[in-house]
Amino acid sequence: MKKIIIRSLIAIVLLAAAVLLVLKFVRLQHEVLKEMAVRFILNSDKAKDFLNQNPDFNQDVVFLADMAIKSRYNRFYVYDVKNDSILHKGLVAHGKRIEYRNLR
Repeated sequence: MKKIIIRSLIAIVLLAAAVLLVLKFVRLQHEVLKEMAVRFILNSDKAKDFLNQNPDFNQDVVFLADMAIKSRYNRFYVYDVKNDSILHKGLVAHGKRIEYRNLR
């Protein structure tokens, strides 16, 4: 009987520790979504500024990929600049910068 109580207490302590770790390190979904919305607005504003300074580029549609957002969330956007709307959004895998001048 004593062993069962000790094992139960150990299991409860381990479960409580796991819950505390999850609460400490995992952000809530709504917090992530708020941050993503703010980042999208900032990035779309930067894209609009870039297009205003560079009229030779397509002024209708912009492709945005925010690699600062975790890869499990949508971080690729097809943004309609004229109508200020998102046409498509999707996932982007991890990437690596490539120096194109070295490719032949």
